[in-house]
Amino acid sequence: MATSKSIRASLLRAGFEDDEIPALLGNIDVETGGSFDYRQVEDTSKPQKGYGLFQFTGGHLSDYLKYLKDTGQADSDDAQTNFVYENIYSKNPPHVIGAGNQKKIQDAFDSDDNASKSDTFARWYERFRGSEEDDTWIPNWLRGGMFDPFLGRFDNQHPSYNERYKRSKKYD
Repeated sequence: MATSKSIRASLLRAGFEDDEIPALLGNIDVETGGSFDYRQVEDTSKPQKGYGLFQFTGGHLSDYLKYLKDTGQADSDDAQTNFVYENIYSKNPPHVIGAGNQKKIQDAFDSDDNASKSDTFARWYERFRGSEEDDTWIPNWLRGGMFDPFLGRFDNQHPSYNERYKRSKKYD
């Protein structure tokens, strides 16, 4: 059974740095409903269901399956984290998230701001419904403290961002 510790180790093996891990684990925690199971299938009535640690769908899932075949890997937590790492850092990624999006994530991961890492990964990699339309006027330095209970009430940011960020703090 997968745990946040085993997925942390997988993310490190893929090449992610220690300071990037909490934001990724917070997103994975939300995407898998806390199971950290690389075989997690989205619990939804929608015909197209997300799969895995990052809930791949559509072309993202097709590209992941092609990546497995091309690299000779079996589906696993390591294969999924390697795939995501390549998509963010490779000049020729197996799934193109867009050069602009790739750079946004790289820049956020280079920052010291965990909230920015979490939000940027959610917005430009996970790209859940409505993620690109939401914005917040609450500065990140106010997040992570006594203002957390009010996040999402005074801005128009999707509640999923705040949940991902809150969960990421557990893994810091």
